[in-house]
Amino acid sequence: MPKTVYALFTLFILLLVPTIDSIAQVRSSIDNIRHVAIYRSRKDSLELSQIEKQVREISDAISLNQKRLDSARNVLSTTYESAIVGYKKVYTPSSSFSPFDSLRLKKDKSRVTKVSITSKKLRQVPKEVLECVNLIELEIVNSRLRKIQPELNHLRSLKKITILNNQASRPLKLKKNTVVTYVNIHGDNPSSLPRSFKNFESLTKINVSENGIKKFPNGASKNKNLAELDLQYNEITLKENNIKPHPYLERLSLQNNKIAYVPSSIKNVSNVKKLSFNYNEITDAASEINQLQKLEYISFYNNKLLSIPAGVYGIKSLMFIDLFHNQLLSLDERVAGWPNLQILYVSHNQLRNLPESISKIDSLKEIHAYNNLLTELPAALCKIKKLKILRVNANLLDELPACFPALTELVELDFSDNNIKYFPPGIINFQDLTLLVVSINPWENKEDVKKVTDMVRSWGAMVHD
Repeated sequence: MPKTVYALFTLFILLLVPTIDSIAQVRSSIDNIRHVAIYRSRKDSLELSQIEKQVREISDAISLNQKRLDSARNVLSTTYESAIVGYKKVYTPSSSFSPFDSLRLKKDKSRVTKVSITSKKLRQVPKEVLECVNLIELEIVNSRLRKIQPELNHLRSLKKITILNNQASRPLKLKKNTVVTYVNIHGDNPSSLPRSFKNFESLTKINVSENGIKKFPNGASKNKNLAELDLQYNEITLKENNIKPHPYLERLSLQNNKIAYVPSSIKNVSNVKKLSFNYNEITDAASEINQLQKLEYISFYNNKLLSIPAGVYGIKSLMFIDLFHNQLLSLDERVAGWPNLQILYVSHNQLRNLPESISKIDSLKEIHAYNNLLTELPAALCKIKKLKILRVNANLLDELPACFPALTELVELDFSDNNIKYFPPGIINFQDLTLLVVSINPWENKEDVKKVTDMVRSWGAMVHD
């Protein structure tokens, strides 16, 4: 059983989910998809149901036997691990859409704006849909769709097409269309995805997440209006280094894939402004990433970086960088190469210090560096006049810089859970504070602490001491 799904089951068990069916169905990132457990046998399914009932009865008893409850939970958890052999996706139509079967009962189809069709025999969009002249969204579920015909151009209000679980034996053909702006496709058969999207000339967004794609798809490289490409929850590795030029793309989502290295072909999304690599296994990136000189947002949340890739330091346009949950040992002095950076997320790493050059980032507004191994903060930090949020809790700090009161623009300040003994009285000058957290420190001047926290509370700020 996959660890992440098993963790979800364990959580459900601890929370005593009322029915076995609700435990066996895990919600997907897509609203219309459920991951449903496949049991080894019907006997296993019944056994799980009985154990779950037993857990409920023990929990609901007037006199709770905690040891018995813990034992029953462990049995339930172990049984899940052995009884479930896999998962299947179940695709369902959106409840807010008009079912296609009901169209025949509607004399005035002009009022229909959303239609959902569920049919395994469906090869192309039915003609009845063309009578819904004000249709905005079309959804096709569990079909064998082979093409989307050019007649859909007559539906001038049609903006979004969603295709779920298309089981056609060949790639879907998209005929010429100038009205649809968003295509949303998810399924278990990546070979049925369109090879090209160029005939859908007005596309601004393509979402092909959760399709089992293994290579970066380049079928939209010629779509001049395409601004967003969503490739989350696939099996893309980028080992082929095959990203073709997408000169018009502004947002690229590659979260939850199997990427260990960002290759040189990343330079081919040259105008991208937002790039997300969350939940991969990235240890480094090719130097060519520094050619993304319009990139404003980059996220490596939950990867395996020991250091920031050298090329990232060369992206001068960066305004936001998320490096949460990596294994960073240090930040380079080259952070000064981010003159436009406003938000720095480096929490949950192994940083022992912040570089002095951080003071050269005049635009910096937020520093989130909690849950690290910081033993000191550089005095240069006090030179960042626009700094509004500073979170350095859960570190190894013994003191704050003497110049600390110079940070008069601070709105949120958290230096809790450190080794700080003396409270900096100058903090009383921070009139704009809305949040102050100072708890879990071995204060030796507790009277000063109380004096200041009481004062900050009197301003209406939230204080945790």
